[in-house]
Amino acid sequence: MKHSVALIGCGRISFKHIEAFVKNVDQLQLIAACDPVIAKAQEKAGEYQASVPGLEVKTYINYQTMLAELHPDIVTIATESGKHSTIAIECLKAGCHVICEKPMALSSADADAMIDTAKKAGKKLAVCFQNRFNPPVLKLRNALESGRFGQLLHGAIQIRWNRNEKYYTEAPWRGTWAEDGGTLMNQCTHSIDLL
Repeated sequence: MKHSVALIGCGRISFKHIEAFVKNVDQLQLIAACDPVIAKAQEKAGEYQASVPGLEVKTYINYQTMLAELHPDIVTIATESGKHSTIAIECLKAGCHVICEKPMALSSADADAMIDTAKKAGKKLAVCFQNRFNPPVLKLRNALESGRFGQLLHGAIQIRWNRNEKYYTEAPWRGTWAEDGGTLMNQCTHSIDLL
């Protein structure tokens, strides 16, 4: 049985969602792409349709309209970080399972509200932390779980990513507290998750 899926947010990271839908075409069918900039939604729909011809992908500028019209089984959220909790809660209440980009939310209260809503709705809520599946991380985790390091008392991690001015000017929400949460929430969240 195939599950219908909709993508909300068609910006920089959304191509990875399209790749996942295509790789799992035996289990998933993308039925909608949604973004306030309709051209972005149309571009993502086109990318999917180029790999999976013959399937219609509807495009929307408003995710509430999409939810009301299509009722997807699963929604993936790739919007600005500050919108994750609001969108996820609405999707869960609409009866969708939710896969949300990191960070889950910009506050513990919002994250708790998402979890509570998922439990009440009887729906799955997942957060994308793809670095957990990198081969060196899997190897390290296996060594840790097998007791190879003994009892760990301290952990540290360094992030050496570069986010130059171009990164921040590509999208005006980046670098803002309200929608981005700063580098701790936007970039370092991967390393915090791994620790």
